[in-house]
Amino acid sequence: MKFLQDIFKRDYREYLKRGDAHSQEKRWDLARIEYQKALDAPEAQEGSVKRRIQEKMWNATRNLAAEYVEKGDLYLEDRRWDLAIEAYQAAKDLYGEFAPEIDEIQEKLEFALEMHQEKILNESLEQVGLGDSLGVGFAELRRIKNFGLYQIAPYDDRFDDSRHFTDRQIADLKARLKLNPEDPDLHFDLGMIYVRYGFLSKAIEEIKRVIQIDPSHAEAHFVLGNVYSDYGDLRQGIHFLEKSLSLDPNFAPAYYYLGRLYEKSQNLAKAEEMYLRFIKLNAKKPDPPTDPGQGPDSPGEQAPHPLGGGEGGDEVPLPIGEGEGLCQGYLALSNLYKKRGEYLQAATVLRQYLLRDTTHEEVYAHLGELYSLLGDLERASECWERVIELEPESDPAREAKQRLKELSEG
Repeated sequence: MKFLQDIFKRDYREYLKRGDAHSQEKRWDLARIEYQKALDAPEAQEGSVKRRIQEKMWNATRNLAAEYVEKGDLYLEDRRWDLAIEAYQAAKDLYGEFAPEIDEIQEKLEFALEMHQEKILNESLEQVGLGDSLGVGFAELRRIKNFGLYQIAPYDDRFDDSRHFTDRQIADLKARLKLNPEDPDLHFDLGMIYVRYGFLSKAIEEIKRVIQIDPSHAEAHFVLGNVYSDYGDLRQGIHFLEKSLSLDPNFAPAYYYLGRLYEKSQNLAKAEEMYLRFIKLNAKKPDPPTDPGQGPDSPGEQAPHPLGGGEGGDEVPLPIGEGEGLCQGYLALSNLYKKRGEYLQAATVLRQYLLRDTTHEEVYAHLGELYSLLGDLERASECWERVIELEPESDPAREAKQRLKELSEG
């Protein structure tokens, strides 16, 4: 028993030492992970020890939150409202409800939200003017009206034209359903129109009717699961997506969206399983990189090598795949590992995706962030430079330029 106590004591002190080292380097996210491990150790539960670790944890948390606020302020200056929202929300979550800084952060968050909504409004109005796509125009104008924040009287005529177009589609399907009331395909098509234009309660009604007529309709279960998730009902969303997969185990999109719902419900183990299945279902032998001479590690390399050569650990044996949305599957899996503090695993996932395709700037942006967290600033810089090369005017490129500027100044 004394032997086990000594092990736990060494463990908590080792975690504390690592946390202090990360704090000195101002790597507050890594410091918080180590301090939490120290707090979880049995020998750290005595009063004075626990209070000391809690103070270190709170100091790291405050500093990390302050970094997010600083990022948010920079994003506001650049009018990158969506990234500012993410940064301020992260800071708010870290500080907690009763921190003295919370009111100022909330004010900045609300401003970013308002400006982001205005940006969406402007994009929506542009979308309305895209020629004869009246259905799309109606969907976009519904988004504008649902904001409830804007006076859109000048656009009412276009809204009415689009609505008439949609009404004709709905009326046609309803007329056909009178002749064939038990046709699951007609109910499904009507339900999908309702989904497209945001009539979610009517969509649920029609898709449920499909399932009543044809209980083995895997796609109907899939759509219903996603509609419920849009409503915020994760339990029902998970239920119907799982049912969809029980009916068709090869329906790849269901694995991805089910992984998203599990992740939202904090079931990270199940989320990981779903993302891996999504990737595996699309698996095939990898082709050479699509851009020879621009491999995933640095410009001029023909193929990737394990992170840090023989010193960084083994590669994670993940399949390489292809198919619609596959890049998002790899990004989701990588972000999940990052959320758990498994940065090496997260980087390996993206490196394996880059065996197939080296043209996604978002992958390089995320990989650069992971290299930065791992302390490999040289490779992080190479990834950010690649982001700028691929899409110099994109949001990831602007973020990459900022990170490179910080490195050059630091």
